[in-house]
Amino acid sequence: MAQKTLFNMPVKPQKKAQAKAQARKNQEPIHKPQPLHLSPEDQKIYELINRRRRQMLVHSCLYYRVNENLITDQQFDHWGRELVKLQAQYPEIAAKVPYAEAFSDWDASTGFHLPLDDPWVTGTASYLLRISRDIKKEESE
Repeated sequence: MAQKTLFNMPVKPQKKAQAKAQARKNQEPIHKPQPLHLSPEDQKIYELINRRRRQMLVHSCLYYRVNENLITDQQFDHWGRELVKLQAQYPEIAAKVPYAEAFSDWDASTGFHLPLDDPWVTGTASYLLRISRDIKKEESE
């Protein structure tokens, strides 16, 4: 008997995993970027704040949820201090970057209270952990 996906499309049983993966791909991103009209300089700041927030989220997830480190504590602290400084210097830009609420009063002392169960965060953390383990496995062979 054919099963149905989230979109009620008939699926053969052996294709169920592929159908689920496609359904996840078709979902709207949780933090869909807003169309912004920023100067090139402000766009660079926006992108750096976005990158640092996502790095803090992913590496906090790995540390607190999986008990793994892919970066040193010093690297985490450096990125965290840089993010705090950027958010203080450019509060108008920081308010437009995804995860603004979660990082509104963040001081870089810990990532424990960040939204570590966000699907993008957990998916990216799992992906990076898999890559890291594959590299370590290849190096040991």
